[in-house]
Amino acid sequence: MTSRANILLLREPTPSSDTGQDRNGAIFTAANNTPFLIPVVETVFSNINELTSVTAQGNFDGVVMTSARSCEA
Repeated sequence: MTSRANILLLREPTPSSDTGQDRNGAIFTAANNTPFLIPVVETVFSNINELTSVTAQGNFDGVVMTSARSCEA
């Protein structure tokens, strides 16, 4: 019998829509491990004045969002 491994995941737990559990945590739990999910990165808004100034100027033909965090901003 193998012992349970403690697995440190440095991320925000994201509950799935079907189980309500974090997908990555559930995978490690199913493999008989103990996951610890700890969010260590925080989104901090920056360049808000520049964003406001540029978007106030008018028309854009497109906007490219490169990450979920840019969408949150």
